[in-house]
Amino acid sequence: MLDEIAWLFNLRGTDIPFNPLFFSYCYISLDKVQLFMNETQASDAIRAHLSGVTIENYASTLATLECLEEKVLASSNSPAAIVNALKNKQVVTNTPVGILKAYKNDTEIEGMLRANVRSAVCHVKALKYAEGNTLESI
Repeated sequence: MLDEIAWLFNLRGTDIPFNPLFFSYCYISLDKVQLFMNETQASDAIRAHLSGVTIENYASTLATLECLEEKVLASSNSPAAIVNALKNKQVVTNTPVGILKAYKNDTEIEGMLRANVRSAVCHVKALKYAEGNTLESI
């Protein structure tokens, strides 16, 4: 879920060591977009990047969601507290953002192919090393 928010808004963070993610929730309706995050991390550049997005305090997420009356799609990866806060919800396995993330452009496909070739070369080298360094050769 955090990766979907980072992807959707094209943002990266440092809240989680060794991960480019940040603690956040997001609510999108037909007329507004709310990003719940640590507001002190939202620099002027981030606020400009997120024009049209209302940045809310992370701690206010549950209170905001509890007030919603309309039907809400909730990811099956959402924390139980989030799902329970929604009165009228439909829990979905594949979120719209997750589906969009699955589509790859030509550059991404090429990069994945190259990465797989490099990985295969490493595996072959490791197997060759293991073959030449078995207990039988000692």
